[in-house]
Amino acid sequence: MLTTIASFDTLLLRSIDEALNSMGESVSQSIYFHIEDKFGIVKDEIPVKLQEFQEGLKEMFGAGAQFIEILIMKNLHMNTGGLVKIKTEQFRFAEYVNAFKKGYQTNVSNQTFERQPTKLSIFPVFTVSAAKL
Repeated sequence: MLTTIASFDTLLLRSIDEALNSMGESVSQSIYFHIEDKFGIVKDEIPVKLQEFQEGLKEMFGAGAQFIEILIMKNLHMNTGGLVKIKTEQFRFAEYVNAFKKGYQTNVSNQTFERQPTKLSIFPVFTVSAAKL
């Protein structure tokens, strides 16, 4: 059985959802509505229009947008299992995400993860139990 690796865009959208939902589902829905209505960015387009998304957050929240950006970055790090390490703090949000994407794609591009089906057998347990008799 082959285990699929989530695309970076899927992980990014999940990270954004988690960050916005941490403020409440209605707040999250409201932010997505305003981002689409005012800035013309549909939720699924955010990974391709990351800079515009960042600017939309800044226009909506001012300095408070950094809080949301940090939440997204933390979630992104967690959702990738810490697979990517970025060693500088000089990045702005969109630059960080793009650098993270490059690192993620580099790390998973040539890897295949296979998950072997778990086989349960009563024989090892029986053998051990019988040996104690």
